Amino acid sequence: MKKKESEMRIESEVFTGTIRVVPVSSIFGGGVQARPSMVRSIKSRGLRSLPVVREVRDADRERWAEEGFLDTGFEYAIEAGRHRIAAIKELNIQEVPVIVAEDDADETTLVENLVRGRNLISELEALEGLLDAGKEPEDIQKELGIFKRDLNRLRRLSNMGKVTRGKLAAGLIAPSTGEVLAKMPEQYQEAFFKAADKTTLKAAREFLWKYRLPSNQLDFLAEDLPTLE
Repeated sequence: MKKKESEMRIESEVFTGTIRVVPVSSIFGGGVQARPSMVRSIKSRGLRSLPVVREVRDADRERWAEEGFLDTGFEYAIEAGRHRIAAIKELNIQEVPVIVAEDDADETTLVENLVRGRNLISELEALEGLLDAGKEPEDIQKELGIFKRDLNRLRRLSNMGKVTRGKLAAGLIAPSTGEVLAKMPEQYQEAFFKAADKTTLKAAREFLWKYRLPSNQLDFLAEDLPTLE
């Protein structure tokens, strides 16, 4: 497919793909219903992380026919972000930016690293929308279908800055790395990505050590920093 002006190719250790603006009607949603909290979040905050799709295969169309779905010429199937696409359709938005993953992407890695991050971002945006609506923690747990420990984790992740959220949503960092970075102010999170050769959990933990310790203590400990796995 010829590259359009609105496209941008991206490559990472997780997958390769293209950021592309596509008609919402070209994306097969699979009958997923929009979450009210997600609709409110996108309406008030905008789309803060891009859904991931791939181009439709013949096998997809055969499966949809067997499952009773009407194929209206869909061009893309969703890999991550079904509730986000459903909310966009609910808001009657005509076009949406997406990440189009290439067919030869490592699907196992995509599911384990990218979709986990996408799901967390989705839940995080839903949480923030519910908090803005004045919901109590117990009500939020029920609406999102999560346990108290999951709610507490989402609250910690809510301290992630824009850049960190984008990296998590794109599968460039693991959720555990985002949780470590969320312990620092946003400007230090951005400094981590500018300075780090690797964006692993170990690298994030070591950067957090440097942030928390005064420079004179760092000089003293420089040769004996613990190995963090």
